[in-house]
Amino acid sequence: MRTRLVIVLLAAAAHPALAQQEVPAPAAPPAAPAGAAGSSPAAQFLADQYGISLAEATERAQLQDAIAELVAQVKRDNDSELGSIWVEHTPVFRINISYVTPDDRKLVKYRIDPKIRRYVKLVKAKKSRAEAEAGATEIFKTIEGSGIRDFAGYVEEDSGDVVLELPSNDMKQRVLNLIGSKRQNIRVVVKPIAKPTAGPIGVVSGDYIEGGHYFWQQRASDEASKGCTVAFQATYQGRLGILTAGHCNPGPEGTGYWHAVNGHWVEIPAPAIARWAYGTKYDFQWHDITGYSRSNAIYYFNQASVVGLPKSGWVRVNGTVGYYGQTKGMVSCKSGRVTGITCGAITSGNYYYNGANGWIRVFRASGQHLGRTGDSGSAVFSDAAQSTQVKAYGILTAAQAFSDGSSEMVYSPIDYIDPWGISLLTQ
Repeated sequence: MRTRLVIVLLAAAAHPALAQQEVPAPAAPPAAPAGAAGSSPAAQFLADQYGISLAEATERAQLQDAIAELVAQVKRDNDSELGSIWVEHTPVFRINISYVTPDDRKLVKYRIDPKIRRYVKLVKAKKSRAEAEAGATEIFKTIEGSGIRDFAGYVEEDSGDVVLELPSNDMKQRVLNLIGSKRQNIRVVVKPIAKPTAGPIGVVSGDYIEGGHYFWQQRASDEASKGCTVAFQATYQGRLGILTAGHCNPGPEGTGYWHAVNGHWVEIPAPAIARWAYGTKYDFQWHDITGYSRSNAIYYFNQASVVGLPKSGWVRVNGTVGYYGQTKGMVSCKSGRVTGITCGAITSGNYYYNGANGWIRVFRASGQHLGRTGDSGSAVFSDAAQSTQVKAYGILTAAQAFSDGSSEMVYSPIDYIDPWGISLLTQ
């Protein structure tokens, strides 16, 4: 058992067993970010999902940073009559803001980017956001109080109704009997609940490591030894480190966190800080990588064959958008070691998952799945659109693929690391 955090370089020459293995190594990042101008996985997703032209989809994707700023303003304002704010893509593109009593004067206090002003529309809410979420939380806690934990749910941004997600029809009937008279304005969906995607657990590490690379369980280059995906580089207490999902554990006793590069292995120390427990909205861990090259890059491979996007490349993180800046209808992308770069639309900006509110749920109707086993810890970010600069949105926790070809992912917003003094590298 180690008593201090150190990085141990294991040279193949000094370890004959290692010399017999081919040590996998991701390519070194280029001097300038790779990527074709105009290539956009988010725009491709919007075009496929909503049947619009790629040009219109690209325009919408380019508006997302401005939309995120407005969403954050509206949510932080805490207007007692606020219903919600969400993006609508059909039948027309709109940014809806609902209030119990809609009034144009409510918009005066917000700084609305001129690029999106014409899309903003006031609508009437059936109830306030606070009232709707309080009612939903009461129902969720009633279900948990009966011993049921395998469920999820959220408040619909547009209707204010509660959506309950349950894994079977038997569970549906049990829950409906349990909540009794509280059934009004509740919609039940029977579906598998997204599971953490931490694959065979463990890690292997190298001289440089970035988002999109991955951990290993032991010094072995077989597929079964691969673990979670790395999200971002970040600093903590003045030291350089990497972030991944908090539920990603090391391998069995005697193994650990590893990465491979340039013909040798590097052992990464156990996390200095980790947060993951039922009843919380946190899922992250930070590992010390002192001695590595600093980088704000996220590596990706284009397994979904997005038109105009290179087979592989890098995007660079130049800022963050936290919980308050994300809502229904916005597009989130992720880069995982298994499914590569894929995007989907946010369906809930305050998803009830793992026994707590505050998660983000994303859905994709078809195409490359949003996540599979081994994608846990992936960086979630905005679309690169016309450049390779992105905003960090969060860290992937769970994913689920369905028999009809659709898929979902659940992630923890990136600003949830802030209370612990962890800061992402954004340059």
